[in-house]
Amino acid sequence: MSEPLLRNDAESLVARLAGRGIAGTIGPATGATVQVVFGAFTSQKEAEALSRRIANAGYNAWVRTATVYTLRVGPYPSSSVGAITQIVKAGDPEAGVVADPVSQP
Repeated sequence: MSEPLLRNDAESLVARLAGRGIAGTIGPATGATVQVVFGAFTSQKEAEALSRRIANAGYNAWVRTATVYTLRVGPYPSSSVGAITQIVKAGDPEAGVVADPVSQP
């Protein structure tokens, strides 16, 4: 996770790091700032390895240790994703919603 950044600065950071093969998404924070989330990991070792890669690229990042719960629904057709997202956002405007592609056999 990055330090709190202004949205424009966060978007620029995400673009620069993407050019170095490090993916990140903009996550909600308080006020006019956001944070860049670089991933959720099942092991602290993997999270720290990515944190070192980001530091080697010249940016500050840290590992926030917490219990993570993911809520999954579906599979539903892609056409349903918008409706599901609206339901989630109605209850929590800051909630993150990600649609995983469904692989077909």
